[in-house]
Amino acid sequence: MPPRTARRHKQGAESRERILDVALEIAAERGYDGTTMALVTERSGLPASSVYWHFKNKDALLAEVLEHSYSQWRQGESGWERSDDGDARARFRGRFERVRLGLANQPQFWRFGLMLALLSGGDEIAARDRFLEVRADTIGSTVAWCRAVLGADAVARHPELPALLTQFLMASADGLFLSTQIDPRWSYGRITEALGRATGEVAVALAAAPPVKRRKPAPISRPAPRPAPDDSRERLLWAASKVAAERGYVGTTISRVCAESGLPVSSVYWYFEDKDALLGAVVQSSWEDWLQRQPHWTSAVGAEARDATLRKVLLEGTRSFLDTPDFLRVGHGVTLARQDEETAAHTLFRDLRRDTEKLLTTWFLDTFAASVHEGDKNLAQVLARIVISVTDGLFLAEQIDDWAWDLEAFIDLFVAVLEAVVDGAAPVARPRRSRRTA
Repeated sequence: MPPRTARRHKQGAESRERILDVALEIAAERGYDGTTMALVTERSGLPASSVYWHFKNKDALLAEVLEHSYSQWRQGESGWERSDDGDARARFRGRFERVRLGLANQPQFWRFGLMLALLSGGDEIAARDRFLEVRADTIGSTVAWCRAVLGADAVARHPELPALLTQFLMASADGLFLSTQIDPRWSYGRITEALGRATGEVAVALAAAPPVKRRKPAPISRPAPRPAPDDSRERLLWAASKVAAERGYVGTTISRVCAESGLPVSSVYWYFEDKDALLGAVVQSSWEDWLQRQPHWTSAVGAEARDATLRKVLLEGTRSFLDTPDFLRVGHGVTLARQDEETAAHTLFRDLRRDTEKLLTTWFLDTFAASVHEGDKNLAQVLARIVISVTDGLFLAEQIDDWAWDLEAFIDLFVAVLEAVVDGAAPVARPRRSRRTA
């Protein structure tokens, strides 16, 4: 029989592991505010004394949850640096293959970490700080990986290129992960394959090109917070978006919205059926306001016209992310918080994205006129989904990462990748004309 002390240590380790697994499961569903020690105790089946023996409070528990989950994920990823061989193009393809596997595995720390990162409140949250440390570690290792892939000579000519490629890799991965939560029907294998091949081609071309002198990017200044409107309905929308940004979906309650707005509970139910309807209205109102300020997707035929329009629209669109549009912050926050039933805001946000996808697919399809890709709707759809995903990831990065952003350089890289996707696609097969015999 094993010594009693050894059995106790084993039981204690098993209990601790059980608590961490259950807490991660809850946090990935309900976010920070929705995770309570009582709920962890209930789901783990362990006494409260056991939970508090291992973790003094929720913040300490969730910080350890992120550390534990990230360590497990890294162990699963261990060895990729050593097995990452082949030329630069193959290695970028391999990088995006790992993104595809990550999307398939749906690591819970990724979901919970993004939920935490999107919170804008000033409260000190140890778990959020830990996620940002993990993210900084990932960014640093990716920059080092890009330097190794490009080689010393290329990095000497283009010292900014590893960081730029890392920004694109991070935006692509984060944006695709967000997309899996919103629209799982997408074919992510095809998207990551196209992105891996195209990013490798562009990276190699940029590394071999002569250095390009760019103007030093102007410092990014964020606009001042919006003041509370006078109109009661608009004031409720303003308050709901503020609370949702600070507390997440579960932490957004009617009482908190009323406290923020200074309006009675009766005013909420005068305009909205419930919290879901209120947050749905936040998404709709913010989307309409944001859309009015965006440049139009003007008609374009051919690669040159397509590139010019893409640069203009994507640059203006990403600059507008500095306003932190509520439809993106609230829409992604609601989507990441898994609920038993789909919320009104989730449904509306998904439908808005699907409408955008249709618009972009049609636009890309029109640009293929009189080319070898004329009529290739599948290619147009892949391009549309890449645009949506990468811009989502860029929005997220602008909220949480401490980058010295050069948006013009990023958009130039982005457009070059989109064109490489087009160039690498097989021409559309044309039906053979039957030859009439005499």
